[in-house]
Amino acid sequence: MTAEEKLLRLIRKKGPPSEPKKPAAPSSPSKENSQEPREPMGIDVLRWANQFLVVLCLGITIYLVADHFKEEKQNVLIPEERKRVEEALPQIIERARIEVKPFEVYKDTISQRDVFLAPWEKSEIPTGGVGESAQEFKRQYKLVGIVMDQQPKAILEDSKTQISLFVIRGEKIGEGVVEEIQEGKVVVSLGGEKIEFTP
Repeated sequence: MTAEEKLLRLIRKKGPPSEPKKPAAPSSPSKENSQEPREPMGIDVLRWANQFLVVLCLGITIYLVADHFKEEKQNVLIPEERKRVEEALPQIIERARIEVKPFEVYKDTISQRDVFLAPWEKSEIPTGGVGESAQEFKRQYKLVGIVMDQQPKAILEDSKTQISLFVIRGEKIGEGVVEEIQEGKVVVSLGGEKIEFTP
């Protein structure tokens, strides 16, 4: 007798678990074979779970449909409310409007730092001293070349740091500002003084 059969007998209380059951001959059916323990007639768990899930899905669907129709009814405004909303709408739009400024407002802020550097990094372009004289400025920078295209560029080399700077008209170099870039010369304004660089 297997452990399952013993357990089944204990549950059904049909007899002591120590009595072994004799196997019946397959050719002749007997009374003992006909009263052999059947499969337990419990709840089929899968069938029950499927039925429960179907009922749950139907309940959720009914709830969502009812909620949808209820929401549509709530969105219908009565005439007084609609009028009040239409009067307040221009004020709400006016408060939400963003003021658009021309590029020139932001240009100075953008040109003050290298946009390719993180805010905490320092620019490698030397700024020069506050009281630079024109002679010191001319000694520090040397014109290496000029690129003439739609927007001419001058290539200046800083003799102190050995860095080549590509500058355009209006850009700052130290305390000076590039005023002109022509084919044979570059003019930089430094504190009202004009310094001319030639290659």
